[in-house]
Amino acid sequence: MNGGTPDERDRELQSALEENRRLRERVAALEPSRKADDDEDYQWHRQRFELAVKASRDGIWDWNVRENKFDLSDQYLAILGYEKGFMFERPEDFFALVHPDDAEYVERNVREYVTGERAEYDVQFRMRHRRGIYIWVRARAAALRDEEGKPYRIVGSLTDITDLMNYIEEADRRKHILNTIIDSAPIGIWMTSPDGEVEMVNEQFANDVGLGTASVSITENERAECALTDRRALESDEPIYTEEEITFSDGVRHTLQTIKRRATNAAGETLGVVGIGIDVTERKKVERSLAFKRALLAGVSEATNELLTNADFRASVNNALSRLGKAANVDRVYIFRNHDEPETGRPLLSQDFEWTSEDVEPQIDNPELQNMPYEEGFERWREILSRGEAIDGLVEDFPEGERDVLEAQDILSIVVVPIMILEEFWGFVGFDDCSHRRRWIESEKAILKAAAGSIGGAIARDRQRRELELAKNAAESSTRAKEQFLAHMSHEIRTPMNAVMGVANILLNLAPTEEQRRFLNVIRDSSENLLVIINDVLDFSKIEAGKIEFAEEDFDVREAMERVAGTLRYAIEEKGLTFDVEVAEDVPNALNGDPVRLNQIVLNLCSNAVKFTERGGVRLRVETDALENGRVVATFRVEDTGVGIPPNKLDEVFESFRQVGSKSAKKVAGTGLGLAIVKRLTEAQGGSVVAESVLGEGSTFVVELPFARARGGEEEGEERAKREDLKGVRVLVVEDNDMNRMVVENMLKMWRADCDLVEHGGEALDALRARDYDIILMDLSMPVMDGYEATDAIRKTFDAPKKDVPILALTASALISSKSKILDAGMNGHVPKPFKPNDLFNKIVEAIERGGDVADAELVATVDSAKGTKSEKAPAIPAGYERTDLSYLAETSGDEQTLMREIVERFLEQTPAQYEALEREIRDENFTNARALAHKIKPTADYVGATRLRELYETMERLAEEGDSVTALEERLREAVSEYKEVERELRMRLAEKRL
Repeated sequence: MNGGTPDERDRELQSALEENRRLRERVAALEPSRKADDDEDYQWHRQRFELAVKASRDGIWDWNVRENKFDLSDQYLAILGYEKGFMFERPEDFFALVHPDDAEYVERNVREYVTGERAEYDVQFRMRHRRGIYIWVRARAAALRDEEGKPYRIVGSLTDITDLMNYIEEADRRKHILNTIIDSAPIGIWMTSPDGEVEMVNEQFANDVGLGTASVSITENERAECALTDRRALESDEPIYTEEEITFSDGVRHTLQTIKRRATNAAGETLGVVGIGIDVTERKKVERSLAFKRALLAGVSEATNELLTNADFRASVNNALSRLGKAANVDRVYIFRNHDEPETGRPLLSQDFEWTSEDVEPQIDNPELQNMPYEEGFERWREILSRGEAIDGLVEDFPEGERDVLEAQDILSIVVVPIMILEEFWGFVGFDDCSHRRRWIESEKAILKAAAGSIGGAIARDRQRRELELAKNAAESSTRAKEQFLAHMSHEIRTPMNAVMGVANILLNLAPTEEQRRFLNVIRDSSENLLVIINDVLDFSKIEAGKIEFAEEDFDVREAMERVAGTLRYAIEEKGLTFDVEVAEDVPNALNGDPVRLNQIVLNLCSNAVKFTERGGVRLRVETDALENGRVVATFRVEDTGVGIPPNKLDEVFESFRQVGSKSAKKVAGTGLGLAIVKRLTEAQGGSVVAESVLGEGSTFVVELPFARARGGEEEGEERAKREDLKGVRVLVVEDNDMNRMVVENMLKMWRADCDLVEHGGEALDALRARDYDIILMDLSMPVMDGYEATDAIRKTFDAPKKDVPILALTASALISSKSKILDAGMNGHVPKPFKPNDLFNKIVEAIERGGDVADAELVATVDSAKGTKSEKAPAIPAGYERTDLSYLAETSGDEQTLMREIVERFLEQTPAQYEALEREIRDENFTNARALAHKIKPTADYVGATRLRELYETMERLAEEGDSVTALEERLREAVSEYKEVERELRMRLAEKRL
């Protein structure tokens, strides 16, 4: 009985007991009279019983209740460690072997079975083995009862179940350990039945979700989703990895990362699904928060980049708000600006910018959000935001006044961050959620504050840009006023100077004596130099701005230096000084550059030397060094024996309005501009000037200037000077202004040129296809095709030699940028309007003889009256004629009275119609056409000497180009109409009095 498993032993015991019971019943049924007769049969059955008992391996006990005797089998005794034949004297001896802790339990079961209270007797308890140890036994019994139900004999079995109980105990221990491990695991563990019912949940899982093990309450949809993964696990021998979202009874949706696997018993039968999972709900929240922050930071970066790179301020802000709104996943983003009420000064706020999603109604046009007083419900906002803090939350939790305004815009939750500019609370940026409620965390608000900082930077830059633009406009306005003043002053000063020069020229033509000729030459040269100096003084701002233009023409260096000496001769003789001019033998006779500016530089240095020298003399020495490509550097050294300059003052001598000398040197007259002009003129031509001096011994000024060698040589220069007309030269004039055409045509005919006239670039191309020309005079601003387009077409469309024909621009603009544009367009040079006949003649001659290579500066006249001009006959301005001066008209028309009258009449005929056209364009705000018209009619005022009228045209041209003031344009046009009436009155008087 001790062998085999507990189940096998139990089955054997049951079989033996059953056999024992049958035997007892048969024995009890035998009558005493038959016992003797059947003794042999009895003995057979008894042996059979003993064999069954012995085979069962269990102990058998037989209790005769009436006689209170025990009959124990040998196996029974063996189980308890007693030898065969041992006898318990009484039942109490048996009970004495029961473990004290089990005694009451055993006695109760025996008593209840004997009395019939218990139908069966089957108990497990511990009994003391003879060796002193306790073993586990299982006692079962069956009773024979009398008619009253009292047992008179009880037969039972005793089974040693120590191994079974130890096995069960070990199993319980292991189960406890397993449960402890499961409950202590840092992950959730559960088991579901094949039907999907939750059968077990460990403590960790319950704690993760914050619920008891019986509180799992997933929805039908979630159950269906879980059932899908359960079914996959049931159908597979491999683990199933998945992520599930489950709503528990507290209403919170949890995210679980799980591993599911089919659970089986030892026989391989499916018990259900075991799941292992981690509640990653909080981790998912953190991941979503981090992803949102990354997206928000990316949006802020894109918005900042837009604000930094987009020059259009409003477009950049709108684009930035769009990027921020999409990155923040909100429904509306906007900017409010702080400002004060003009009358009371109370703080207001107004919405300036807004972005909204497709499903949200914009509020940018809501008048309720403009000029909102802070004190009417939003004083709290002003206080918090001005401290640099944010406002956020659910609108339903806001104070009533704020809530009413926000709910009217369908806002559920909001965050507002301040815009600070130089620590000043400028306004704020708001982010609205209209579709869901949101709580913003501090790190997210910090990112939005950074975005507001970028917006504040853009606002500050735009404010600075506008301030700079205002300052620039003011400076330009001031510059224009200065230029107008200098232009008037220049005109006033040049008039008497021209008279002095004119008288000197007249006297030179009256056969003066040699001494008189010498004096007149000094007067003429001094006047010319003085005129240049006056121009530089008046235009000193132009010199400083680098706007001085330099001629490129051949001149004789030695002759130029002699003119300097001649100019200073009387001052030198008066002071008793010597003046020596030395030109090195290797200096070329002819150089190419600007002789007038060279004369101005050298004369300034020599004049300065004479001023500060009381005894001794001045020496002017010229040397050259050859460079590559035929260029040379000429060195002009002016040395004197004057008072000298202190060493610490050498750097100051070239500053404006400064005179530097020794304290003992007497003050000399001068503006202090001479050396400053020398320095600027020299450096503007790529040269340099330095000063050396020894106090009390004298000073030396050294100027180095680069020059080109004479282009045509002296012989060519002489040949060019001999040219008196343009006979045989074919000229194409492209000009849309008929008055300009008349003047240019008259000049060309006067010079015996062969000319054709067209009105725009398209006609110029047609004319060039039909005929060859030696030169084209091209206006720039024309209808159909302007001068730039026409020049480009000529250079690209035609073949040589037509495509290389010299083209001179006729332009009223003297701006350097315009001249650069002219050259870039392929033209060879320009003649500024209003132009003088000599200048136009020289430019044409130079362009033809140099193959189109024309210096981009006004040429010094190389011919005088040989061109046929009669400017000396220009009539003086009669008394009473204050608005008009026909001197220029007389000069440009060759003093031809018929032509002059025709031009004046054409002016009077066309001007009213031009005003009407200009008025229409201004009224329709067509600024481009208005500018073109003002530019077109501007030269007409020059022909009749209407200075004020020309100024008004220039002002209208500028205003139209700026394109932002219809009122100002209309005002200038009214002034022009009024001025024209006065000009018309004078011109009609001239026509009537034949003063033309």
